[in-house]
Amino acid sequence: MPVKKQYTAAEVQAAMDRADYQYYRKLVRVRNDVSVVDWARASIKVARDASGHQLDPYQWSGRGGDIGHTFRHVDATADPGKSIYQDRQTAILVTMELLNSAKGQDALEALDTLTPHGDERDMTAGPVNRKIVSTVTGDYYGAGGKGQPLQKIKTAVCEIMKLGADTLWIHSSYPKHFV
Repeated sequence: MPVKKQYTAAEVQAAMDRADYQYYRKLVRVRNDVSVVDWARASIKVARDASGHQLDPYQWSGRGGDIGHTFRHVDATADPGKSIYQDRQTAILVTMELLNSAKGQDALEALDTLTPHGDERDMTAGPVNRKIVSTVTGDYYGAGGKGQPLQKIKTAVCEIMKLGADTLWIHSSYPKHFV
């Protein structure tokens, strides 16, 4: 089943939990050709052609430098300078609204079309990252940063990817504009 569907709060929470503190590239494929030491490295030098593309697009080039991080945008666990949701439940409900919106469904469909298997072979040009930016219709609150007064969220952003053919990865979700 593809990732384009209507999501429940429990499914959104599971997709966030799956990504939180995880490196996407480490989960996209089980590898038997990488040492434990190399598996933990952020980047590894690989052979490249004159244009800079890897000669072997499936050679392990490192886990990457970013992790799933919706938690960075929740008041209790926010990094300095990040916009925040009031709490984790607000993050889940706003993200669910974004995914189930018309823009969200279009982004999910594009993700299914461009990365049908959600595996490393779909990533030869890099992971496909679909960003959903949409108006929030519910009464949800957040702030431009930790310690700032809470305001009603007007628009929010959700970044999604796939693990496998039917597993949603919510890389991040955060409030963008406030009323």
